[in-house]
Amino acid sequence: MKILDLGCGKAQTMFPYAKITRIDKVDVPGSIQWDLEKTPLPFKDNEFDIVVAFHVLEHIKNFIPLMKEIYRILKTDGMFLIKVPYFNSINAWGDITHVRNFTYRSFECFKKNDFWHYELGDGMDFETVSRKLVFSTDKLKFLNLVINPIVNKFHAFYEKFPYILPCSELQIVLRKR
Repeated sequence: MKILDLGCGKAQTMFPYAKITRIDKVDVPGSIQWDLEKTPLPFKDNEFDIVVAFHVLEHIKNFIPLMKEIYRILKTDGMFLIKVPYFNSINAWGDITHVRNFTYRSFECFKKNDFWHYELGDGMDFETVSRKLVFSTDKLKFLNLVINPIVNKFHAFYEKFPYILPCSELQIVLRKR
């Protein structure tokens, strides 16, 4: 299994037994130094089984070209694992290096049957395997046990009143079809 960790940073990988290719804009030992704003990415077509982007996509200005590159380098049925700050999170707005925010439906335009696909998708077809709103990733993790199941079941209702109880992050898994 071949895995690509986009914007890897200095943190250790969550896949300790797999072959991991790490890439980051800054010089991180053991990784490829590459600006994700530049395309094409320095990889072959259909090279990776999994691409991981944990808290990196919110920093990307040229988002659509990067999504096309991720689609290109993923194998068919390959998985794209994403974590991004949810739009109403203090983390989404508090970091001045963030250039975009994400909602529950932000990645829908990358599947062929979506209304906006003709404009943005350009040949991509990602299936949403899982999608989850997470309320706390720090000291209030216990809230996730009660609140997460309710909000994820009624996400459309929650998004009409998001500032009552701000969410922390969106976790999503896409599969290349």
